[in-house]
Amino acid sequence: MNERLYEIVDFILNEATYGELEVVTAALKKRLRDSDKTPMGVNPEKIAREMASRINQQVGFSVDQIRETVKSLVKDIIKREAPGIPQKDLQSLLEKWVPEHSNGKSKIPSDALLTMIKQFISYSTGTMPVNEQSNLKKEIPNWHEKYWQMFSSETRQNISDFLKGRIDEVTFWKRIKKEI
Repeated sequence: MNERLYEIVDFILNEATYGELEVVTAALKKRLRDSDKTPMGVNPEKIAREMASRINQQVGFSVDQIRETVKSLVKDIIKREAPGIPQKDLQSLLEKWVPEHSNGKSKIPSDALLTMIKQFISYSTGTMPVNEQSNLKKEIPNWHEKYWQMFSSETRQNISDFLKGRIDEVTFWKRIKKEI
């Protein structure tokens, strides 16, 4: 398979922020919707322009929708690159490249959830850089409210206890890491 493909999938699964995942999802949906309109797909410049305008209008996708879109894209790419791949091998690759990360507590990947918590705490304590606040607000309107709704009740309680000074920072992060 193509080295570039591995880099793209690795970025999506291991490095992309929630906002970047929303951008990828919007682009993938557009690409899948428009892929039959031209012989080679859509002009990348056109995708970029349309994606930029849609980001501002976007209500936001749940992590499950993002995961399913990415999984569908990866499945299509695998089938295109290896048309005769047995179903068992296809499933194995999908599980490896797009893991569920469900531990019974949250369907959000642990690393993404940890980033969300760090951003929420940083924002709530006034230590988040202005440019990061601006980027998050642009990418995900009302992001702090959406994050809060996505956190488990245990995470919410730990955040509340930390912000109200009921627990110290070390205790807070120990609890969070134990939960996720």
